[in-house]
Amino acid sequence: MEFNMKKNLVILVADYPNPHGEPFLENELMIISKDFNHIYIISKKNSTHNDENKKNDNLFLPPNADILQLDLTKQNLLLKLKHIFSWHFLYELLLARFKHKSVLSFSLIKLVLYYSDQSYLIAREIQKKIDQKKITVENTVFYSYWCDEGALALAHLKRRKKINEYVTRLHGWDVYFERHLQKFLPFREVIFNYASFILPISNDARKYLLDKHMSVHPEKIITTRLGVQSIGSMYRNKKDNSALHLLTISHINQVKRLDRLIDALEKIQDIKLVWHHIGWGFPDFEKKIKHAVYNKLCTKENIQVVFHGEFSKEQIITFLEHTRVDVLVNCSENEGIPVSIMEAFAAGIPAIAFNIGGIPEIIEHGKNGFLLDDLQGAHANQLGLAFKHFYTMPLDEYLIYSQNAHETWQEKYNKITNYQLLSTLLRGESISNSVKLCCNQCLIDSELYPSIILDKFGVCNVCRIVEKKNDTLNQLSASNHIETLIASVKSRKVGKYDCIIGISGGVDSAYLALKAREWGLNPLLVHIDNGWNSELAVFNIQTLIKELNYDLYTVVINWKELRDVVKSFFKASVIDIDWANEMCAQAALYEVCNKFGLKYILTGHQIATEGWMPDNIVHYKLDLINFKAIHRKFGEKKLKTYPTIGFMKTYYYERIKKIQYVSPLDYIPYNKEEVKKELIEKFGWRDYGQKHFESIFTRFYQAYVLPKKFKVDKRRFHYSASILSGQMTKEVASSILTSNDYITSGQVNEDMEFIIKKLGFTSEQFQTILNTSPKSHLDYPSLLNFRKKLKKVKDVLRNTW
Repeated sequence: MEFNMKKNLVILVADYPNPHGEPFLENELMIISKDFNHIYIISKKNSTHNDENKKNDNLFLPPNADILQLDLTKQNLLLKLKHIFSWHFLYELLLARFKHKSVLSFSLIKLVLYYSDQSYLIAREIQKKIDQKKITVENTVFYSYWCDEGALALAHLKRRKKINEYVTRLHGWDVYFERHLQKFLPFREVIFNYASFILPISNDARKYLLDKHMSVHPEKIITTRLGVQSIGSMYRNKKDNSALHLLTISHINQVKRLDRLIDALEKIQDIKLVWHHIGWGFPDFEKKIKHAVYNKLCTKENIQVVFHGEFSKEQIITFLEHTRVDVLVNCSENEGIPVSIMEAFAAGIPAIAFNIGGIPEIIEHGKNGFLLDDLQGAHANQLGLAFKHFYTMPLDEYLIYSQNAHETWQEKYNKITNYQLLSTLLRGESISNSVKLCCNQCLIDSELYPSIILDKFGVCNVCRIVEKKNDTLNQLSASNHIETLIASVKSRKVGKYDCIIGISGGVDSAYLALKAREWGLNPLLVHIDNGWNSELAVFNIQTLIKELNYDLYTVVINWKELRDVVKSFFKASVIDIDWANEMCAQAALYEVCNKFGLKYILTGHQIATEGWMPDNIVHYKLDLINFKAIHRKFGEKKLKTYPTIGFMKTYYYERIKKIQYVSPLDYIPYNKEEVKKELIEKFGWRDYGQKHFESIFTRFYQAYVLPKKFKVDKRRFHYSASILSGQMTKEVASSILTSNDYITSGQVNEDMEFIIKKLGFTSEQFQTILNTSPKSHLDYPSLLNFRKKLKKVKDVLRNTW
């Protein structure tokens, strides 16, 4: 007997399959319907379909689908009053006013009340349909095509445990607050917190949602693009100079700004253009636009205008296949990613549009179209110049634009690829690499860093963070900050020493020790012996002491206690296992500095080749609550001598004792390869390969444990920093990443055997640990969990007083 494991799918729509409802949902259903046992399409509109199971509507209806109509006519005045005086209603108004800076007005109150009232009504009606159709919610995914009061209704049902999971799609109007009179969209945080996934159609929309700080984890927000079919245009690649054929496809309304195009055409005198428009508008506004066309363009012999009216999706495809179109034009002042551009690209037609919203994600200036600056008062001139450019463009150049446009469609907006991905998400299966967001500049992507945000240039927020830090450091370097720092260190000399430098045998700390001598400083070198030193590290430390005539102070960590901490972090399955070694080192440096009465700890950390490491890779180093919780749960020994440091002790050392942790290498030119060469030539220093490979444990952790258990390659962050500082190209870095000498040389096997034995694991125990699913540090007690609880209160109260 065959057992059907497919899930059911409930889709909450406005008016599907009415042709005026959600025409682009048709493409989705054609692809995803086969992956579900049964589909229930719940429409919020009334009186559109008399027969709930009617299947002869204009838009596609899968054979395994039923249409369910909600009855939203039954309003209850008492419920409205109840919502007005509810805490959720008042809290949402507070969020709107103080967090999102909306003006408290009657229209805002009305909007929030509408969402609250309608969502509970919709939730009640959905529950009735679930009961009537005997839908098994444990095996059903609920999907709101819009992020509106329907999505909020699903959040109510999820909160009351009436449904198990739901996702919501976001397009444009349901993303951007600025598109609305009230500059606000209610109950976003409620919808997002309960949703399994939030699916915006563009990276710009995803970035916007994250920038709004709505307390939602970035991993839940996944860009899931719309898609269209390939369109074979019989006129593709037949551009000539008899006339330039333009096409606009849009509603005729204020946002679409067809007046910009009219103004541009009015100014053009020396070239012939044919403008086709597909789409309708509200009578008054459509009349206004056509009146402007009549007054400004009807007497121009070089301009021909054709208004085709409203077309169905099939008619648009037929038009693109059989009508001469050279360029699609979009003049909107606010957009997500227009489907019209996707359709044009599917037909190999380049596009001209302004640099707004998600448009930079589809149009690459000078490649598949023109991306114009959204400059106030300059729209008509820019459009005119773009038209002339395409008009005079040689055919072979135009063919390249046409080919690039079609390739963009194939790569990003192919409906088969995109909706197969959507189906995978709806079924709750692994999305692998198919939705990766990749930075155009560095090596970071959403698989490595789920919180990635790409700007309109395709550059990630990691790059922007590092660039901002570099700008600050460059300004300090230009002001000779290093000289001021050195003078300050010298002035705080106590006895023989003026500072301490933590020394590991690595390149950064070694070079810092060399520069300290050149600057006239006399540091005390401090080495933390945690039992993991490689022979090369010991050699490099001894060489520096001998050549530079420095004193060395060694802190030996109690091995039995350290081993117990390291083992507990392995057992906890958290990612920042090396924190077990770093905690004692950081605490010991403060203790030594304080012991000698010194005020400066100089560290070899530098941003040029280390960059910035996000919180999904390393945990907050002052979270002593988390550190102790993990050891308390998985450790076996009390920590009697193991040095620890948290937020309060750091505050004591830095604010009371005035000890400063500084990174001098950030204020001087730092090229890793040149630094290594200098150390080798002057001291016979020996290179140990990759970053942090001077420690046997860190070498094994970074090169084997992180990639195998956590799917993280730290080299990509380090190399990305080197790309930004100009020390490495992206191509070279990508090439290096394809190989791993540590694995291929067999060194990993020696280190694994050494570490397993030293920690007291058996091989079987260690393999079990490696195969155990990763856990978040926040799965254990944490200072950050406490901060999160305070954040919502802080967001509301911020700027209140």
